Amino acid sequence: MSDKILKYRIYIFEALFFAALLAVDLISKSAAFSFLADHGGHYVLYEGIYELIEVHNDGASFGIFGGETTALIVFTAVAMAALAAVLIARPRTPRIFRSGFIAIIAGGVGNLVDRIAFGYVRDFIDYTFLRTFFGIENFGVGNIADIFVLVGLLCIIVYVFFGYKEGDFAKNPRPSDDLPETLVVNEGEQQGEGSETEKEEIVRGESAKDADASSSVSEKGTDAGAVKKGEKASVQPTDVRNGGGE
Repeated sequence: MSDKILKYRIYIFEALFFAALLAVDLISKSAAFSFLADHGGHYVLYEGIYELIEVHNDGASFGIFGGETTALIVFTAVAMAALAAVLIARPRTPRIFRSGFIAIIAGGVGNLVDRIAFGYVRDFIDYTFLRTFFGIENFGVGNIADIFVLVGLLCIIVYVFFGYKEGDFAKNPRPSDDLPETLVVNEGEQQGEGSETEKEEIVRGESAKDADASSSVSEKGTDAGAVKKGEKASVQPTDVRNGGGE
């Protein structure tokens, strides 16, 4: 069980991260609308900076595609599923890229839950500082999910301009320094086992060579001894004959 946890720990961590972001978004919407219900649907949080206002948004960001709830539900569901598929299919992509994708998915799913449950998205953050300091009117009212989507996009932009490296999206494993720790350890163990096997083969080869050399030396010694014995055997009869002649 522990091996499986180590193998899929990146997915487990990201699932928990996604669940935490989604919970923050949904809880903030419920809390804000409950608070605004007691304050007439409007509350000045910081004068000229932020205000809370109850808005039922039946469209997308900035109120576009108003009334197209069904189309927005289908589009959001397909888009979020596609982003999740990219993360699953490319587990070795850089962390900042993956974090940006997860933030976007969490924000999209948060608003998707609202559309399915209520038929609209619960917006409540009025960015009045844009009007106060920059003169931007009618920027739109948002929520925490919109902030997650914006932060996720910024993470991806930063990665594209400052962190992208060729091969980040390759299917084949990247070099060992970019792989998860467990894969590096396993690879090192396999290399270690291969090295030990090679050493054993080399030792066996040297032993075999030594054995062949010893056997060849002993054969030469045996042949030499046989020759000497043969010489002695041939000489002795000659000596006897010589002695008899004398």
